[in-house]
Amino acid sequence: EELVTMLQMMHNSSSGSPSSGQTGGEESLAFLKRSDILRIKEYSQQHVSVPESVVDLLKKLRVFLRDALDVSLSDRRLVQIVQVLRVCACLNGRRFVNKIDCLLLQHMVWDHDVKNIPRVRKFIENQLLEGCSSMGEWNKRRDKIFRDAIQRFNGDVYMKGDSMSARYTAYRRGKMKRGAGNANLSPGARTVEERIKGLAREMEELVNLQNEFRDPACTHQFLLGELGEIQPKLMKSAKAVRTLLEELYLLEECLQRGSSPEVMVELFPSTLAMFSKTWKTAL
Repeated sequence: EELVTMLQMMHNSSSGSPSSGQTGGEESLAFLKRSDILRIKEYSQQHVSVPESVVDLLKKLRVFLRDALDVSLSDRRLVQIVQVLRVCACLNGRRFVNKIDCLLLQHMVWDHDVKNIPRVRKFIENQLLEGCSSMGEWNKRRDKIFRDAIQRFNGDVYMKGDSMSARYTAYRRGKMKRGAGNANLSPGARTVEERIKGLAREMEELVNLQNEFRDPACTHQFLLGELGEIQPKLMKSAKAVRTLLEELYLLEECLQRGSSPEVMVELFPSTLAMFSKTWKTAL
């Protein structure tokens, strides 16, 4: 249905005739010729890109098939598979292949043994949900980035949740060293910014994948059943991922501006706290 609609639109645009769904009370018929199929194939080759994340998934799948299923995926066959993914993306109105399209691989690489289909499908699902299982690691990396970022304030700011001894150590360090809060960014701060960018890139891939499910206009014509099972698992961490990503963007902006400790504490009330007059309490 999607293919016929697109072919009708392409025919009308080339001939200049208006699109009409019905003529004289009768439904118009669309005939699919071999030339039409070749036209779609050529169009997708020229206009649909394959991002690095999909290339990495195909590399991992090739290793999985060889080691776990004893299936050899030749270069020629891999090129044909990529072409199918391009056409799939094109017929779903996209100029790029995404990981969701890769669910079709379960029907293309099982190699005459139908028992391999669920194993291939499970592998691809795990790749799609890989980011969801990384939330714990991402949170730890976020905390380490924050801790390194506030060290330039010489103890005026501490991480909420730190032990009392850690707070006191930071307080003593702050009493002995003063006045470096608004200095220009040090090489260490620039390193923190690089780590922020690296972590943000990993999370952005998951956010983009989640957006595919959130957009009501984006429907996958060939995988509706499979998507219904994966969507709840993929969207479970959507809010937490976006909150964490927003914190990283905001922290990066603060470092670039050389924001003061007071500003940092106000912007991250659940993460950072500032020493008051007595070291046992925090504002």
